[in-house]
Amino acid sequence: MREADLRIFQLTGAGAAAFVALGRRGRRHLILPAAALTATLAVTLLLLRREHHYLHWLWPILVGIVGGAVLMMLWQPRVWRTAIAVGLGTLLVVPAIYSATVWEVPVNGTFPTAGPYIEDDTEALGIPTDQIPLYRQLLVYVRAHQPPSRWDVLTQGATTAAPLTLLGGRVAALGGYGTIDPVLEPRGLAARVRRGEVRFVALGGGYASNGGNAASTAVAHACTEIPSPRWRRPRA
Repeated sequence: MREADLRIFQLTGAGAAAFVALGRRGRRHLILPAAALTATLAVTLLLLRREHHYLHWLWPILVGIVGGAVLMMLWQPRVWRTAIAVGLGTLLVVPAIYSATVWEVPVNGTFPTAGPYIEDDTEALGIPTDQIPLYRQLLVYVRAHQPPSRWDVLTQGATTAAPLTLLGGRVAALGGYGTIDPVLEPRGLAARVRRGEVRFVALGGGYASNGGNAASTAVAHACTEIPSPRWRRPRA
């Protein structure tokens, strides 16, 4: 169990215990647990609606059970403990279903998450499928506009180099995973250009907002930019 999951269980348990403690203090103190359950229900329905009306069939069931639990809590104080348990347990159904989707559908990416959007896996080679032609076009251009060399292209970061490599390109990253590692200094890059080992560098891509390293900064200042229409075909 991950630490984040454990914290969620701890917070849920602490909240349930606080509800019970409030109920023991008297009927009027049950207003806060009732309001908390109602607010949680509203947020749950909002998130489900935002995710393409996910689990639409479950909405009226959630409203009926949680709404009934809140009414029983306020108007039938003798069953307030049961009402809190039923309401809280019902509201945990949606997070449980979200978590279960991870078992059903493989998730591409560094940070696996649960949710209805993973029903349609739109990634391949670690990038959205509609971006694959763009990467192919880049490789076609650089290979057609330079003599045989060690590298087809250098990228600013490893996340951009990876799909190009999987497409058969000879690619390396100037700044490692986060674009800021001092993998190559400007002087070393210049030496490789003089030896004909590389001619093209692709700036941008994943984590480029980190700023890059000295080599990518030198490229931005000293090299000639190739406009994208020269190597990138417009989409139909």
